[in-house]
Parts: sequence; structure tokens; C-alpha cells
Amino acid sequence: MEKVSPVKQRRKFIKTLSLSVLLFYTSSAEAEKITARIIEYGRYKIEVTEGVTAPAKDRKTINVIKSIRLIEQTDRIPCKIGEYFGFFYALNNLPVGKRILLRFIILHPPMISPDRGMITSREYTIPFKADSKKAVSYRGTKLRYDWQLVPGKWTFQIYYKDKKLLEKNFHVEKFKAEVTTLVASAVREGGKTVRMSKLIPYEIYGWRAQNEGVIYNRETIFDYMNGAGEIYLAYNFQELLVRRFVKVGQPDIIVELFNMGITEDAFGVFTYGQGRDDRERGIGQGSEYSGGLLCFWKGNFFVCILTKRETPSAKKAVLDLGMAIANTITVTGSRPKIVGYLLEEGLIEKSLRYFHRHTSLNYHYYITDQNILNLNEHTEAVLARYQQAEGRSYLLLIRYPSRQQAERALKSFLNAYMPEAKQTGVAQMENGKWTSAKVEKEFVIIVFDTLTKAQAEDRISEVRNKLMGKHP
Repeated sequence: MEKVSPVKQRRKFIKTLSLSVLLFYTSSAEAEKITARIIEYGRYKIEVTEGVTAPAKDRKTINVIKSIRLIEQTDRIPCKIGEYFGFFYALNNLPVGKRILLRFIILHPPMISPDRGMITSREYTIPFKADSKKAVSYRGTKLRYDWQLVPGKWTFQIYYKDKKLLEKNFHVEKFKAEVTTLVASAVREGGKTVRMSKLIPYEIYGWRAQNEGVIYNRETIFDYMNGAGEIYLAYNFQELLVRRFVKVGQPDIIVELFNMGITEDAFGVFTYGQGRDDRERGIGQGSEYSGGLLCFWKGNFFVCILTKRETPSAKKAVLDLGMAIANTITVTGSRPKIVGYLLEEGLIEKSLRYFHRHTSLNYHYYITDQNILNLNEHTEAVLARYQQAEGRSYLLLIRYPSRQQAERALKSFLNAYMPEAKQTGVAQMENGKWTSAKVEKEFVIIVFDTLTKAQAEDRISEVRNKLMGKHP
């Protein structure tokens, strides 16, 4: 009989493979003599069509493999979501015409399943009726959820009755990028280096951390939060540690610990979304809680703690977990000095936004798609809303590295936004309200949406007086 190479066997196998179907080759054998061997193993790239209706009577849906490709033959697997690993194996001496059951067992480190609690293994049954004495198939798993991200030894076994046909060990390890950031994920506190992972407790009121957590840096943050990563990259974001807490019968709690590099940007990210709750929670140096989400900042850290289903016990756990983290962070910082130049009368405190780039400005107060104020990572800006008897208005204050850059930015703004005000710096806009813009030192001051020209000019004068009287 012509010998078929493992590669040819695997190619032929892929044409008809689903996650529960085997492909058989011709000849015969006795069930008692069934043997198996591993053809190849490692990390795979697999494309799957999910939710396909099975042809069986129960009409269950199954996942069907469209393609499968070995990308690295190794027994060391990166501990990250989306990793497929396993092996192709060959079965010999199958009992032709008889129905048999194989068992696929996965032994893994302890992990906490949201549905089953603590688990250390999984077992699957592989039923089939052998039409031939030989078969080739793939068996493996995918790291689908963050609660599965538990480094350690994983063992795959296949049994026929009580006979172990084969066994393969894999070692799931923190992937290289994560190891690097874990080493770097530290802050100086009181002359000591403290890792980010040490800032978050591992248990609270029966909620237990599934693992150490996952670290994301400036290159990998989009793996966790897709487009929302741009918000943090617009600041001095360094790293993010995500740790999930689980408790049987209760909603999960997710902790996101952002190292923003400097205290000003921890404050800035906090202000980006503030305003959900008018009540200060007394956690860290500024905090808010609303609908199961707690956010606060302290030192160079910004922290979010979320439970997707708010129960009384989950709410208490979230708030107390936040307090515990805040107490562990011993470093503190100050709000950016530019905030001190804002006018106090009529200020809506929760409207305050601190940022660097024009994308952030446009999110909070849209001006134009173009960066007409020349904002970049070297500028700092603060925007605030005011409510007074004469109506609601906005104050934007931007600090540039030099007065020359501030003057160029003001000229660019006037030319693009209100060219009729090149000389005076004040104009009535299409909505009937007034905008005024001036330079003072290295600052550009802009007032939007006042009801009268005088109000706009008065606000500018008040801020200029503050700038001349203070030196940050």
C-alpha cells in the first residue's frame, strides 16, 4: 500500500474537517489494537465558521474549520487571547464498521470559570463509526477568555476506554511582550520599586483574581480596547494592567490599572470622561461612580473598576476594591498648574477637561477637523464650561513651549475659524454668540459662546490678569 505523507494526510483532512468529525482511510483492524501517534504539534492559525447547523437529527449548531495552518512547531505557547494550540495525530488499527468512543482530556492549571467555579480539567467525547482502519485528526484548544490566561503546564490526552493512546504537554507562558512590560511595570514609591501587579489585591468579599492579569503597552493596547486606545495614547500612557475577579453566582469585576507616566496625564484621562456622577466618592485624588463603573486617579495612575451587572454586593466590592487600590498607591500628585488659571466664578467643575491634542479638543468642543491650534504632545490645554446668569459659555486655555509658538497658533486659529477678526480677535459667530481669542505670554486664551461681545472681552481680560499675576 502506498505510504501517505503526514502533510498530504492533513491537506486531505482539512477538506471535510469540523470540530467533531474525523476523516478515515481504507483497510481493517481490531479495536483492541488501536494505536495513535502525533504527526505534528504547536501553534496554529485556524479559521472557523461558527454556528453551522449539524446534519444530525438534533440539529445542533457546530463550529466548522475552514482552514488550519501550523505557524510554529513548539510546546511553549504565549499566554494571550486568540492562541490556538494542539496537534495532528494519526489513529491506526481502528475497528471497521464498529462504533467507538474516544475521550479527549485537557489538564490545565487551576482557573476560575464564571459558570463552573474553580476547574483544573476539561473532557470531550469523540464518537465515530470507523469506515477504515486509519484516521488523521486535529485536537487542540483556543485561549478564548481572559479567565483562561493562566500560565503553566497544559496536558492533552486521548483515551480509548481505559487505554491512553497518546499524551502531549504544552507550557503556556506569558508572551515575550508581556514579560518585558511586567518587568517594566513598576513605579518608584518612597525610594522603592513596586510592580503594578502588587497594587491590586487578589481577593475581596469572595471575589478572587483569576490570575496575575494581562499587561498592555502602547503597541498592544488596541488588542484590548480597539479604537478606544487612541484616548490613552493622546496622553502619556505607558502600560495597562487588566485583572478580572470572579465569584460563583455573582457578576465578574474587572480592574483596569493605567500607568499614565505623569500625574498630570492621570488627571487628564480622568477628566476626559468625568461628569457621570456629581458626587465625589473620596477615593484617590478624584473619583466617580455610576452604574457599576468606578473611576479615580491618584499619582500617575488612572483606575477603572467595572461590574457589568450592578448588585448591592458587587457595588460594595467595586467601591471597597477601589479604596484598597488607592490606599496601596502611596504616590500622589497635583493637578496641572494650568488649571489654576481658570476663572472660578460660574465654573462647572465636572466639565473641566485637560488634554494635549486637537482630537481630544474636538471630542469635547468641536472646532474643525484640521489642527488649526497646532496642538501636540508638547502643548497642554484645559477646557471648561461656565454657567452664569447671562448663559453658558466655554473657556479654552492652551500653553505652548514658547510665546512665538502661541502667536503662530493664534494666527492660524483666527485665519481659519474667524478671519473677520484677524485684527480685533473677537467676532460674532453664525449661532449669534461671540468668540474672542488673545495671546498672553506663552498662552492662547479663547472664549466661546458668550451672549455679548463685552462678555467675551471681559472673560479674556480676567484670564490675562490671572496669567500676569501668577507664574506656574
